[in-house]
Amino acid sequence: MELKHDAYCGLYCGSCTAFMATQENKTKELAGQWQKEEEDIICYGCKSDKVASFCRTCALKECARKKGLEFCYQCTDYPCDRLDEFRNSAQYPYHIEVYDYLQTIKQHGITHWLKAMETRWSCAACGRAHDWFTQTCPDCGGKLNAYKRPT
Repeated sequence: MELKHDAYCGLYCGSCTAFMATQENKTKELAGQWQKEEEDIICYGCKSDKVASFCRTCALKECARKKGLEFCYQCTDYPCDRLDEFRNSAQYPYHIEVYDYLQTIKQHGITHWLKAMETRWSCAACGRAHDWFTQTCPDCGGKLNAYKRPT
C-alpha cells in the first residue's frame, strides 16, 4: 500500500509516530509501548484506506471526503469552526501550523510543501526524520524543532 504523507487538514502525516512506526516496520514495538493492538497503530496516512485508530473517526477527513476535496482550504466554509478547534487544540500543539501548511500547499503546490515538510521534520544536523514531539535526535543528539508533549 502506498504511503500518503498529506492530510486534508494540512498536517504532515510523515511526522506522526504511528505513521513513522509503520514506515519503519516498528508497529509491534509501538503497540507495546502504547498498550494498544498492533492493528490500532498501523497507518499509511490520512488519505489512505489504512489509518491508525485515533484517526479513523476524524470529522475533518469525513467532511473533506464528502465534499470531494483534497484539502480543507478548497472548501467554501474555510476556515470553519471545526478546523479552528482542531488547530487550537492544547493536546496537539503541532496542529497550530495547519493554516500555514494549507497556505503553502495552495500557493506553491503539494510537491513543494512535501519537500518543505521533509526538511521541517528532519534533524538539521544529520537529516534523520523525527516526529512531532521528539526533542533530541536519537542519531546525532542534535536539538530538534519539535513540540513539547503536553503533560
